Amino acid sequence: VAFIVELASPRAALCVAWAPNGQRFAVGLASKDTAVCYWMEAVESWIAVKVGRSKASVVSVSWHPNSEFLATGSTDGRCCVYNVNEESMLPDPLPPFGELQCMEDSGAWVNTVMFSTSGRYLAYLTQDSSVSIKDLSEGPQAQSSKVRWKGLPFLTGAWLNDRCFVACGFDFVPVLFQRSNGKWECRG
Repeated sequence: VAFIVELASPRAALCVAWAPNGQRFAVGLASKDTAVCYWMEAVESWIAVKVGRSKASVVSVSWHPNSEFLATGSTDGRCCVYNVNEESMLPDPLPPFGELQCMEDSGAWVNTVMFSTSGRYLAYLTQDSSVSIKDLSEGPQAQSSKVRWKGLPFLTGAWLNDRCFVACGFDFVPVLFQRSNGKWECRG
């Protein structure tokens, strides 16, 4: 059975991700918006609620493991985290739903954003061949750690655990990043 989702966007959908709890999904849009979609039984349809507004296209979305926060990455070089708590969303969005929790300016187009398996770390991979990691347990004002890569930019990544993730991109070579002795390093 196929269902239509009305995103109310004049531009293309660029990325999509299901929430870990399977109840909602998020869509990054070329119209500089992010839509969080949920199923409404009364109308037998998916309903989209807009969250945040970027200065450019949203090209990556990632859910926190508890499904209460959503990270976005956009071509304006910003990585943002929004509160998308389901209890604040239904039946009508109320604060703190949609509130910006933190924003990082990477200085380059963000190719992908991803939360670690526990949700403690947020990594964002950018078009300038760097990887930034923010420890969210230190609060929204905490500094991000930045690791430069000598090769071409990364397009995607996956966390293996809270201290290690793999990134891959235009070099077609998976690269391991690991936290050791309190700092993030590229292990090649």
